[in-house]
Amino acid sequence: MSDIVFLTGATGLVGQTLVSKIMQADNNTSLVLLIRGDSDSEVENRLDKLLSPLPPSTDPDHVRKRIKIIRGDITLNQFGVSGAAYKNLASKVTHIIHSAASVKFHLSLEQARAVNVIGTKEVIALARLAQTKGQLKHFAFISTAYVSGERRGLIKEDELDRGQHFSNTYEQTKLESEKLILRFSDTLPTTIFRPSNIAGDSKTGLTPSFNGLYTPLKFISRGLVKYLPGLHNTALDVVPVDFVCDALFHILFRSEDSVGRIYHLAYGKNNRTTVGEIADLAVDYFNQTSKQRQIPRVKFIPKESSRAEEKLLNHQERRTLEALRVYVPHLEISKSFDTTNTRAKLEGTDITPPPFKKYHKTILKYCFLTNWGKRDINVTAPPLDH
Repeated sequence: MSDIVFLTGATGLVGQTLVSKIMQADNNTSLVLLIRGDSDSEVENRLDKLLSPLPPSTDPDHVRKRIKIIRGDITLNQFGVSGAAYKNLASKVTHIIHSAASVKFHLSLEQARAVNVIGTKEVIALARLAQTKGQLKHFAFISTAYVSGERRGLIKEDELDRGQHFSNTYEQTKLESEKLILRFSDTLPTTIFRPSNIAGDSKTGLTPSFNGLYTPLKFISRGLVKYLPGLHNTALDVVPVDFVCDALFHILFRSEDSVGRIYHLAYGKNNRTTVGEIADLAVDYFNQTSKQRQIPRVKFIPKESSRAEEKLLNHQERRTLEALRVYVPHLEISKSFDTTNTRAKLEGTDITPPPFKKYHKTILKYCFLTNWGKRDINVTAPPLDH
């Protein structure tokens, strides 16, 4: 029997790449996508946009026949769909992948919980119904390696709540969501994936969103960042979205005994990049491609001694610094993510994360070509190697 995969967050960075991956990798698998929208036409337009990166060799008619859209919202009871449609979904779905989340760092705890925790409760409810009345094989939750909060050092895959403090409400509500899911891990076929910092596609630069890592890069490109509180050599784990989705797909659909485990989809403890290297590579690229004034390299100053430097900033530079303060913990807290479970599952494959310096020009070029997401361009993903 063919698999039917229910996916939330299909229009996000991981979700969009997963749709492309699944559609290319298995002609028999069908997708049910939960997409928000005020009308059916709006939802159809969003689907068209997320399918646009598929390579030209993909048969668009065949792809559309394998995708069903449910217009709804993860924060609503039964996603806001009719009872009959909800029960029909639960009776047929074989895999559930919960990718939808608010990744905004500045939300209040109440606002973040309304999406991330309540949404997870609703997806758990579907998974429980699908298991009792349907044929559920697997329930996958896409979390974040930063449920580790402000912990330092090596973070192991089987660790969760160690009493850590959090840099933002996104990290905290992702931990709360994991704890919810683990309550049902004895009865639901659950797997948790924790990506680290996700960049765009390493081959095309493609990304539908410019949050997270892209926010400070955008300000740097405009010459608005003279210094940042933090350390140049602070380790930062960055992986491209194609690695994240290739690894997730392989573990979920091509390997055995992945249920009940947690996987760090991260670069790991060796050969990580640093916040200083990322900033330096970005400044060098911007200066090579820009005809405008040259951007100085960003200085990193320990937070406790950075106030004097702040007094020298102009009004716009101060506003930029305030907007970036939410990222400061990532600039001064070095940590690494154990990838023992992930490496064991990927052994024998060619799925491995490339170092940031190998693809940084690709993602930065995409930022410029799209004007940081304000302009649409025609970029298709390369066909899969079968």
